[in-house]
Amino acid sequence: MLLIGLFFIYLAIAKEFEPMLLIPIGFGILIGNIPFNMDAGLKVGIYEEGSVLNILYQGVTSGWYPPLISAGYFRRYSSSIAT
Repeated sequence: MLLIGLFFIYLAIAKEFEPMLLIPIGFGILIGNIPFNMDAGLKVGIYEEGSVLNILYQGVTSGWYPPLISAGYFRRYSSSIAT
């Protein structure tokens, strides 16, 4: 699955094939399939302090994502909005 996620990101960036769709899908595949090693003392889960999912969840609770989405929308469609 990690290779599929990387392939989606490659298609989006190198080949410019639907980047607005494939980059989030590829990133989600990578995040969802991060290998976990119990012996390394890594933490998994939204509520585990310092885990990747906790850091991403902080963006949800803090409200970082809607302004980022709006900024991307306005950047992409600024010529349409101006007319």
